[in-house]
Amino acid sequence: MSQGDPVEFTRDLANERQQRCGNRVQLEDEETDAINAANPLPTTAIIDDGGGSITVDQAAHDNLNANANLQVGNADVADDNPVPGDVITMPAAAWTTLINAIVLDDDPTEYNSALYDVAGESAVWVLISIESAGAPTNIRILPQISHDDGTTWWDFEEGLWASLYWEDTDTAAGILKAYLLPVGGVDAIRMRAVATGTDANNTFTVTVRVRAFRGNFGVAHA
Repeated sequence: MSQGDPVEFTRDLANERQQRCGNRVQLEDEETDAINAANPLPTTAIIDDGGGSITVDQAAHDNLNANANLQVGNADVADDNPVPGDVITMPAAAWTTLINAIVLDDDPTEYNSALYDVAGESAVWVLISIESAGAPTNIRILPQISHDDGTTWWDFEEGLWASLYWEDTDTAAGILKAYLLPVGGVDAIRMRAVATGTDANNTFTVTVRVRAFRGNFGVAHA
């Protein structure tokens, strides 16, 4: 039988003859005896692996799709070389105080904070604390936007920020307010406090803290 011939199975009959019931099994170029309990079909590999393992020659393991090593750049990450912490560590969150307990009386009656860089951010949490003494008239908190690193400032008057005022009767016992300020596409902001009716005996004391974040409104960072 040639190697390309069909393979045939046989079975023993009661009269000790054999009946063909399929194809005979051929290993390499040799036909086998009838397959039965005493002569089962071989279960070992037909390919001789030469010693228990089959290897594949490959010049560079990085080009082999079966490579399961975790890599940073071209370096394998081993047990003693874990994934660098700065890859998965979120920046620590922090608040920045832009107006720190500034007293508005007859000098000054208004105050502009330092520039706050918000390039690449989505929004800013703004915390406002105001207390009043005596009977000043009112106070306004107003964000401003700069497009030229603080040379020119533009009043932000969108939504509630267009008219964020408190009278002295509102602030006599002190207020603590939190607001969101959208800053997508903005490079820098500052916070401005403007008071009316203040003098040495009638004052507002103002503190403003901010914290920027980007993307999801639940992700804040330094």
